[in-house]
Amino acid sequence: MQPSSVRDGTDRSRAGGHGPAHGGRSVAARWVLSVGLVGALALSVPRSAEAHRVVNLSICIPYYPGADCARRDEAVSYRYGSNVPIRGRARPEHGGTVKIQRRKGAAAWRTVARVDLEGGRYRYVWQTRRRHADQDTPYKFRATLARHDRSRVQKVYVLYGE
Repeated sequence: MQPSSVRDGTDRSRAGGHGPAHGGRSVAARWVLSVGLVGALALSVPRSAEAHRVVNLSICIPYYPGADCARRDEAVSYRYGSNVPIRGRARPEHGGTVKIQRRKGAAAWRTVARVDLEGGRYRYVWQTRRRHADQDTPYKFRATLARHDRSRVQKVYVLYGE
């Protein structure tokens, strides 16, 4: 059997085996081209990923207006006729519209408000009415940010107070 250089008339021993049969490109030129291509792809990925990065969305319903937020898995109670402040934050800071959703018992989640994130924060006030009063079944609230995250569920009892 003859060496490859004899069969096709090229000498593959030059330039790392890439001679005139490969268009005269050297190994160094191919390396620079591949590094440049990988670099260009790496620079373009963060821009597209930035639009849909993971966002942590919180919800806070205080024990009473102006108080600290209720801890995880704790319910808060308000009398009907009260204004229930609901606030939260998106981390890292993010723009967009947050949907405040509410459900009672096993009912489906219902969007009760859409509020804009301002500086990564949102605020909403639920004005309770007599029809909301039910001392046995809490209302459950959560916040959602489209294509990103959903907050934990926070429970609120609306009491008669009579």
